[in-house]
Amino acid sequence: MPKIEYRKEITFDLDVNELRVYFGDTSKKTKKYTKAYRELKKFFSKRDFEHRQGSVYCSKKALTKVQTLIIVNDLKVECPWIKSCLKRMDVANIGELHELTTMIVT
Repeated sequence: MPKIEYRKEITFDLDVNELRVYFGDTSKKTKKYTKAYRELKKFFSKRDFEHRQGSVYCSKKALTKVQTLIIVNDLKVECPWIKSCLKRMDVANIGELHELTTMIVT
């Protein structure tokens, strides 16, 4: 059976109130919870993902389903706070990608 690989897009939504609790952000004036987003960026960068926008990361190379699940499991281990702060996480296969920025800005 052939190994099926696609570039992957991982998206997630985090509960900011839970992040504030986890990171000891007792004042609405401070933003200690943003450390979570820096940790995620570092985590995904080490695994050859690029940060596209907000909470969207795209793999730079094709991955199998198993490789993707291993990455997600590693995330659970390396960022244990995500278990209590995650609202939703999705993964999608990236098909053809068409860059349209120049069409808009020119």
